[in-house]
Formats: sequence, C-alpha cells, structure tokens
Amino acid sequence: LKIFKQNAPNLEKFVYTSSISAFNTNVMGFDPVNEESWSSVTYEQGKLNGFFGYSASKKFSEREIFQFVQDQSPSFKVATIGASMILGAPLFKGDDINGAAKLLLKSLKAESEDKVEPLNYLTIAVEDVAKAHYVAATNPEISNQRLLISSNRLTQQDVLDAGNEFTELQGKIPKGVPKTEPV
Repeated sequence: LKIFKQNAPNLEKFVYTSSISAFNTNVMGFDPVNEESWSSVTYEQGKLNGFFGYSASKKFSEREIFQFVQDQSPSFKVATIGASMILGAPLFKGDDINGAAKLLLKSLKAESEDKVEPLNYLTIAVEDVAKAHYVAATNPEISNQRLLISSNRLTQQDVLDAGNEFTELQGKIPKGVPKTEPV
C-alpha cells in the first residue's frame, strides 16, 4: 500500500481478497455476521494451526489495510471482499482439486452412512467472486468498505444428493436422507 501511494498516482482503488474467516471463525456458519463483524481469533491463536493461522492472516491483513487508510489518507480507495468457501471447476485439466473440494469429497468417500462427517458451509461460486471483485473495483460507492459475499449453504446431504445423481456412483456412496425439496 505504501508503494502504491508513492508510485501509483492514478490508482483509484485497491481490492483485497479476504475471507469469511476474517469475519468469523465458526466454520459451521451458525453465528450471524455482517460487514462490521470481526473474527475473535487472536494473534496467539493464529500460531496454533493452519485454520487459525489463515483466519488470523485475513483478519489482521484487513485491519492493517483500514489502519493504513486512516493513518496515511492515500488518494486511492480500498475495498475488501470476504468470500465464503469458494467452489468451482479447476481452471486447467489436470489441476489438483483445492482444499474446499477435498472437504466435500470426504462425504462421497465415506465407507458408510454413519461415517459421513457433518458439513454445513456457506459457499459461493468462483465466478461470483470474480464479479464481486469487478463491482468493488468499478463502483465508486464501494469505497473503504468490507464486503461479505456468500450465496449458498452446503451440507453433507447436499453433497450426497449430488453424488447420487450420477448413475455410476449410485450404490457405491452413502445416500444419507435425501432431501425432498430442491436446494
């Protein structure tokens, strides 16, 4: 941000990709959050493991961005995008699946129904994340603000229902209790 301030006089806006983890560390998504919410994770907790480290990095990075704006009054505006779990197809054939997709695959790989781990995640499509970045970058009304974006709640049953739509997987993966209403 200092380099932008010193060397990019035409920069109008800096958009930072953050995470819902900066807003809340409850991965099961039951606590209500909004753009004013901040995760309760501390710097010390951030050193404990990868999950808290990621959450702390997003929270403290965002805080530093807004502190910089307050202290330095740059000519450009900022926006942060706090995305929920991002889902989408791999960009290139042969790309490894990301951590989010691996979490979802656990349900499909469970040996039996009683071994299906509970899931309850807020999710968003990668295309929607890209759109949010475009809007944040081009809309002058979104200035020095945090945006929280999410579109769906995904459970282990949603994953099982989707997997069981494929004939080649039927009978090979748990069924759970199929939903009667569309998601």
